[in-house]
Amino acid sequence: MPPMDWSQIGNAPIFERGNYFSPGRYKLRLLRCLSKQTQKSGVAFISEFEVLESDNPVHPIGSKGTFFVKMANPQQGFSNIKEMVVAILGFDISNPEHLRQIERDLSPQLANLMTALETQGTAVLGGRDTVSVECRIIQTKAGNDFTLHVWSPWTPPPGWTPAPTPATAQMPQRTAAQPATAPQGYPAAYAPPAFAPPALAPQAVPQGAPPAQSAGGPPSWLGPK
Repeated sequence: MPPMDWSQIGNAPIFERGNYFSPGRYKLRLLRCLSKQTQKSGVAFISEFEVLESDNPVHPIGSKGTFFVKMANPQQGFSNIKEMVVAILGFDISNPEHLRQIERDLSPQLANLMTALETQGTAVLGGRDTVSVECRIIQTKAGNDFTLHVWSPWTPPPGWTPAPTPATAQMPQRTAAQPATAPQGYPAAYAPPAFAPPALAPQAVPQGAPPAQSAGGPPSWLGPK
């Protein structure tokens, strides 16, 4: 299927909640994003992550996990995806100033960013591909269990190594995934950095995708200022 039409994601509201992963706290690296037609849930958006740190032995270091968003309700789906993406880009939605910057500076560019992320991969994020998430089970109004995802910014500081996953010392271990060297200029402890990814080479717009913005040069996606 062609890339999802992201033209409405900039207008999606942010709710401080999310969607699926077993309960626990995780440090993750985004590997890829795709949208696809599923047999059970219709159109869905799927993000695949590598686990860098975990407090749940179900998801040990080096394993992979997915964040699955049903798009049957596009506004809710786009909001869930937006919460994940803004955290990866370094924005903290509990910070009112970050929320203002998201709506003023980032939201108008999200459609182009998401299309590029689906078609060109995580390189378009300019080195920002890590995030922290807490997952917990809540009940819906209908009484069904639902996995809430609470995303927050996280960048591995220089010299960071993964903490061992509890109860996995006796389990067969893969080699722990090591984070890439922090880009030049990143602080020793996390502070949301500003960044500008390299300009993307001109490419044909996939059928059904929104046209790239032409005014003001190539798109850029900035972290908090």
